[in-house]
Amino acid sequence: MIGLPQITLVALLAGLFLPTLPFYFKIASSLALGVATFSILLLIFSMPFSKIRVSRTAFFCVLAAFIYVFCHLVFVRGLSSVAYTRAFYSFLPLALMVLAADVFGQMLWRLPPERLRTQISTVFYVCVGIGIIGLLFAALDLRLGDWRAPLFPFTEPSVYVLFISPFVLFVAASRLRRGFLIFLFLALAVLFFRGSAVMAVLLILASSLYPKRLTMAVIPLLLGGVILASSAVWGYYLDRAQFWNSDNLSALVYRQGLEIARESLVGENLTGVGFQQLGLTEIEVQATDIIRDLREGADMNERDGGFVAAKLLGELGLFGLPLTLFLIYNFGRSFLQLRAHASRARPLDSHLVFLNCCILAFSIDFLFRGVGYFTLNSVLIIMSMLLLYRVRKVYRRGGRARFGSSRYGGIQAPGSMVSPERMRLR
Repeated sequence: MIGLPQITLVALLAGLFLPTLPFYFKIASSLALGVATFSILLLIFSMPFSKIRVSRTAFFCVLAAFIYVFCHLVFVRGLSSVAYTRAFYSFLPLALMVLAADVFGQMLWRLPPERLRTQISTVFYVCVGIGIIGLLFAALDLRLGDWRAPLFPFTEPSVYVLFISPFVLFVAASRLRRGFLIFLFLALAVLFFRGSAVMAVLLILASSLYPKRLTMAVIPLLLGGVILASSAVWGYYLDRAQFWNSDNLSALVYRQGLEIARESLVGENLTGVGFQQLGLTEIEVQATDIIRDLREGADMNERDGGFVAAKLLGELGLFGLPLTLFLIYNFGRSFLQLRAHASRARPLDSHLVFLNCCILAFSIDFLFRGVGYFTLNSVLIIMSMLLLYRVRKVYRRGGRARFGSSRYGGIQAPGSMVSPERMRLR
C-alpha cells in the first residue's frame, strides 16, 4: 500500500534531482524543462487523493500573473513575435510551478509533525551524501559530465547549496545536528570556494541559535576569520567581496546584476525589457563589457542576471519593484519568526517552521546568487506563500474554519490532521 507519506518523500527527493537533470545532461538550455516535469508528475501523483485539489487561489495567481506579464510585454515590446513566443513557452512551466506548489503544500500539511521532521531529515542526509561524494570526486579530480566543477546532479557547488538550503535551515531550526551543519557548510565554503555556502551558514547562525549561543558563536567565527585571513583562501574571498574593483568573474557577475537592477530603478530601463527577455534584449552596463573583454567576447549569466532580484527588476523594471519589496518584507518576517522560535519566545509548529525556512532560504537566490525563476526553491516559496495565506485566513476567523472543505482547497488545520491510514491509495 502506497500512502501520502511515501509519495511526499518521493516528491521531496524528486524535487532535489529532477529540475537539474535535463540541464546537467544538456538536454535543455535551462532548468525550466526539469521544473515543468517535476510539476506535472507532482500533479499526477496527487490525483488519487480526493481532498487534495488545486485551489481557486492558485488558479487566480496564475491568471493574474498571465495578465500582468503579457500586458507588460505589450507595453514594452509592442507586437514582437519573438518576444511573445519565448514569454509564452516560459510562462507554461511557471504556471505549472504555481499549481504544483499549491498541491505540494496540501500534501506536506497533511503529514503529522514527526513524520514531516523525519522526511526532511531524510532529504537532508541525502544532501549530505551528495556533498561528501562531491568532495571525494573533487579530491580525485573525477567528473561526471563536462562541466567545470560539477556536483551531480548540480552543475556547480553553488547550485547545490541553493537547492539544499531550505532543508538545512529546517534541520537547524529544529535543533537537530546543528553543530554538524555549521561545520559541513563551512567546509563546503572553504573547499569549494562558494560564497553561497557562507551565506547559508550565516542564515543558520542568525535564525536558529539561542541568543546566548548566538553570542558565543561570534568567538569561533572571529577565530576562523583570523585563520582564514592567514591562508591563500582569504585572497579569493577578498577579491570577490571587492566586486567594484575586481576582475574575478563571480564578483563581476554579481556587479552586473546590481548594475542591471540600478538601471531598472533609476537608469534608462525603468519599464524593463519584458518577461524572459533579459539577455535577448541587452541592458548596457559596464560589468557586462568587462566580462566580455575577459572572456573574449562571450557573456556570462546575462540571462539570469546573477541573482533573481536583478532578473526580476531587469525584466519588469519599476513594475517589478512591488513584488521585490513584498518578498524582502517576507524574508524579514520569516527571519523574525524563526528567531522567536529559536529563543522559545513563540514556538512554532514544525510545518510553520518549514514554511518559514523555505521563504528565508529563497533570500539567497533572490539577493545573492540565483539561477533564474525555475528552481526547487521557487516551487517551495510559492508553496509557502500560498499555504501561509490560507492558514492566516483561518486563524483570522478564530481557528474555527476547517481546511478540509473544498472551499479551502482540501487542507486540514493543525489538530485535525487526517491520519495516514485514511490516505492510502486504494
